[in-house]
Amino acid sequence: MTDIDRAPTGHPEVDAHLARLADADHLDADGHLAVYEDVHRGLKDVLASLDNRS
Repeated sequence: MTDIDRAPTGHPEVDAHLARLADADHLDADGHLAVYEDVHRGLKDVLASLDNRS
């Protein structure tokens, strides 16, 4: 799975985390989980920061 077009979300932090998914393209399948967990954690942090805005 390479060269998948991703439409920008308009939120630079989210876009950076989604772009990180491309790192899994260069790993064996057993390395994908670490990338997915990292992206998931990053997206959760972005969402949490939105909830914490006053």
